[in-house]
Amino acid sequence: MAIQFSLHIQQIACQSGEVMWLGTKFTKEQKKAMYEARYVGRTVELTEALDDPYTPKPVGARFHVTGIDDELQLHGSWESGGSMALLVEHDHFKVVE
Repeated sequence: MAIQFSLHIQQIACQSGEVMWLGTKFTKEQKKAMYEARYVGRTVELTEALDDPYTPKPVGARFHVTGIDDELQLHGSWESGGSMALLVEHDHFKVVE
């Protein structure tokens, strides 16, 4: 089942991977479709360090996104090694490629 929606409103913020639109609430399925279109196949760069006890990542670390799951986690690989997921609505990053 394909999810279709149209956006006729102004985007007001896009920080830390979260898309926020003026006066609109999206379902998790709609968010997944938007994030998939925005991030999958691209490289993102951390704008805030990930303080993970096992695999910390510094500001500037790059992640190649290959997919997104139902919990809105980006999956892929880090240029420095590893495959720890990014949380779209929690972690701070920007698209660089």
